[in-house]
Amino acid sequence: MSNIFWIFIAKYDRLLALMRDFSRKRLFIFGLVLVLLATSVYAQKKVRIGFFEDSVFHRGQTDSERKSGYGYEYYQELAKYTDWNYEYVYGTWNEIYLKFLKGEVDIIDAVSRTPDREKKMLFSQERMGVDDFYIFALDDNSEISEYDLSTLNGKKIGVNKNSVSQTYLEDYIKEKKLDCTVVPCENYGHRISLLLSREIDAMVTTDAISSQGIRAINKIASQDYFFAVSKDRPDLLAEINMAQSKILRRNPLFESRLRRRYYFNAVANNHLTDEEMNWLKNHRVLKLGYRINVMPFCSQNSETGELTGMLADVLQLMSQNLGITFETIPYSNNNLLSAGLNNGDVDLIFPVVDDVWYSEKQGYIQTSPLTENRMSLVFSGDYKGETEYLKIGYVLGSPAQEMFMESMGLFEKAIPFDDMDSLFKAILKGKVDCTIMISDVANYQIRRNDAYSFLKIANMDDFVSYSFGVDRKNIELYSLVELGLSLISKGVINESVNRYSNISEEYAFKYLQKRYRVPVMATIILILLIFVIVISSYNVSLKKEKKKVVEAHEKAVKANADARTDELTGVGNRRAFYEVLEDNNIAEKYMVVGFLDVDDFKAFNTKYGHDTGDQVLRFFVKCLRAAFPNEFLCRFGGDEFVFISEKPLEEVKVRCEYFNQLITDGLIIRETGEKVEIGSSIGLTESKRRAADIRDILNQADIAMYRAKNKGKNRIVVG
Repeated sequence: MSNIFWIFIAKYDRLLALMRDFSRKRLFIFGLVLVLLATSVYAQKKVRIGFFEDSVFHRGQTDSERKSGYGYEYYQELAKYTDWNYEYVYGTWNEIYLKFLKGEVDIIDAVSRTPDREKKMLFSQERMGVDDFYIFALDDNSEISEYDLSTLNGKKIGVNKNSVSQTYLEDYIKEKKLDCTVVPCENYGHRISLLLSREIDAMVTTDAISSQGIRAINKIASQDYFFAVSKDRPDLLAEINMAQSKILRRNPLFESRLRRRYYFNAVANNHLTDEEMNWLKNHRVLKLGYRINVMPFCSQNSETGELTGMLADVLQLMSQNLGITFETIPYSNNNLLSAGLNNGDVDLIFPVVDDVWYSEKQGYIQTSPLTENRMSLVFSGDYKGETEYLKIGYVLGSPAQEMFMESMGLFEKAIPFDDMDSLFKAILKGKVDCTIMISDVANYQIRRNDAYSFLKIANMDDFVSYSFGVDRKNIELYSLVELGLSLISKGVINESVNRYSNISEEYAFKYLQKRYRVPVMATIILILLIFVIVISSYNVSLKKEKKKVVEAHEKAVKANADARTDELTGVGNRRAFYEVLEDNNIAEKYMVVGFLDVDDFKAFNTKYGHDTGDQVLRFFVKCLRAAFPNEFLCRFGGDEFVFISEKPLEEVKVRCEYFNQLITDGLIIRETGEKVEIGSSIGLTESKRRAADIRDILNQADIAMYRAKNKGKNRIVVG
């Protein structure tokens, strides 16, 4: 053991001697090499991905454009587990595919797996998603029916040449013994142009298509698609397989979430069948029963008697999308609501709890949920914990409370109350410990009534959803409502719930008046006394002079306002726009600038005359103001408009979608009664830092608007 020790000492001394022989320069170079080696070990791996043009998978075809899409989000999820740094390679699908085969691209996504391709590339173990292939035709092509395949005989069907979809179509024709002509096409743009010019009768593509005026005829095949990796990069394939395994284990619904987000407007999901259209012709007016006092979801306006709440917005959108009218009937509790449906007094009801067993007991079927609502504990005093509250109250006929407490085994011991007010007062007086209810409803009720300001809310981990209820025998109506709901984005519904959840100015004033009555009244009296003293100190001559000054000022203000207001629409004009920018120094703030116009406005003026054009512009502004009630709007010139918002970009996009839904229903011309359909192309630009020139931001929004027009109009593009 001692020998080993002395050998170690001898070698250590020799190492020290060698290190002394190094010059400072050599030591510096040696250290620099070590640093570079360490940096290379921990540097992110750069991966070249094919970012081909596609509105579903890849949005944003330059490095400066905002990116989104099914494929983009999947790549970002992979990067969380692989620490990859992406280099985006842009181009068409064919261009990207050729670069991939040449080794200029490492990974491409959304690739169908075939024996021929397996010889040329590596595929991920887990699929990335699934494509359904459909035959599509124009809406107005009555010669082709989705229920009679023989109507395809003698028709020309376009399909991408030498593609998987061509193989599927040829196999389908052979299997169904159809007499069709297959027309090979270069790409989707080629197919759609031939279809619109009626050089072909139908075409085959995936269910991701969202073009208007086209309907799905029949599904011919399904195909999983995968990540494809260059054969020279098996290291990347191993990392993809590892990352996908972790993603799907931790988030099994990841693929479904992406599909729900980016296949939202798919034509295959969003069109009326022949049976639904025939049923709709005979049922243009539907009776809907709704429960009162369930705000922010629905209630009856105490002054007008009309429906209010999120449900009112949903019905308006469904009316626009499906061309139906709703007659609404209020009910005081859910027992009467269910009875109204079972007796045939109404065609459908809202709200019903999204619980299949509960719906079966009540005798109706439920649609897909409109909202997912967190349950909360409402109590007084200090929070004790969910299990410490023994006496729980609920409102009779409230399905959300009854169903939830029954599922938790609390219903038998719960104490019933006739209404919400009685229940809340009982909690404040200590007659019951708490109640369990939907968080949004609890917040609304507490905020609108100062008497309940001492109640507290604790959110729970449980959720309850609200749906429509439809009679079990009325399958056509159920299918129609499902379609109507699929055409409304969750973002629009959530925005509506949030908007109706906000306490109104009337309730806010009453709340302040009660809670701060003494200090507010003392302040008001003091102000009035000061005002009286100041006014009394003036003599008659000063009053007359003041009157002249006031009149002159009012004239100047009015003249200035007239000069800054567009006479036709009532919004600001170009001068007002630039004055607002200067006054508020808005260039230094975060903002979203929107630039939009009326699609084909010149055609309106040419066909209907300038009076009708003016009606279109006023209607356009009315809808824009409904979507952006608090933002600055201006008419920039002709049919071009600009708005400025300080809200997040995603919320602005949701409001733009709501605006487009409002104008899509069109305008009825007063003089002729004719309906004019309107569309709008919208360009958005987001500014997150100080801008040297606001005109640059406006110019980006203008360019984005024209890109929206080039992509087919009536859409939103972020620049």
